[in-house]
Amino acid sequence: MNDAAEIRFGPLETLVGYQLRRAFLRSNQLFGALAGEVGLAPGQYGVLTLIALNPGRSQSDIAGAAGLDRSSVTQMLDQLTARGWVERQPGPDRRSFSLFITASGRSVCDAASRKVADHERLICDALTKAEVATLLDLLARLAPR
Repeated sequence: MNDAAEIRFGPLETLVGYQLRRAFLRSNQLFGALAGEVGLAPGQYGVLTLIALNPGRSQSDIAGAAGLDRSSVTQMLDQLTARGWVERQPGPDRRSFSLFITASGRSVCDAASRKVADHERLICDALTKAEVATLLDLLARLAPR
């Protein structure tokens, strides 16, 4: 029995967390198919975009804005820095770094942004514009900044 239509989900169908996870996985799969050729994972794109829009902010600031813990961002920044897409400069208090996107990083981010626009069209294809706006509002309430 490999027919997914015959699978019973029971209470999973009404669990917001379960449905969010399924939507998240589908979004990541689509993102990988579209933007994978650019060389960025979804989380990396988010962090790179935040750095591009907020030059000079600290690693802690970017981690908080991305909703990631500091150690995850450290590892991600190590990767982005090794690729030459992000530059760390000494911060104002000497205990932290200020983050900046490089010209190469901006080029990658711009290329990925074009793929992200395609991704958004695909992921939201089954929704009206009003439904997308409602979904964004509801998600923002579930995960406030």
